[in-house]
Amino acid sequence: MSGKGQNLAYRERDCRIDDDKEFIKYRVSYEDFIAGKTPNVERIALEIAELVSRKNNDYNNSFENLFNEYGWTAFTIRLSDKLGRIKNLTDGKQDAQIKSESVEDTIKDIIGYSLLMLDVLERKGA
Repeated sequence: MSGKGQNLAYRERDCRIDDDKEFIKYRVSYEDFIAGKTPNVERIALEIAELVSRKNNDYNNSFENLFNEYGWTAFTIRLSDKLGRIKNLTDGKQDAQIKSESVEDTIKDIIGYSLLMLDVLERKGA
């Protein structure tokens, strides 16, 4: 049910209404977001989008180049690396050797790679 230019009315028409509770929960959540009741989400999303754009430029679009060469494996390896990093930072078994990268930074990286992947798919018409 995703695609370019979809608005809420389109999604409402195509939602399965047999699961009313889930639909209502989604609808309220979406309306809260649009109404600005989740200002941190919007701010964080914009920060990540700007950072990803700058990094992607600095790295000469390396993510898309990797995807073109290795396909989905490139994306899944990047996510796996980041999930492993979160596990290492949160399991308490060892101190982080790189103090400058926090759990929050790693989560932002996961979101960033996801944005890059969505961008590649959209431009390729997938």
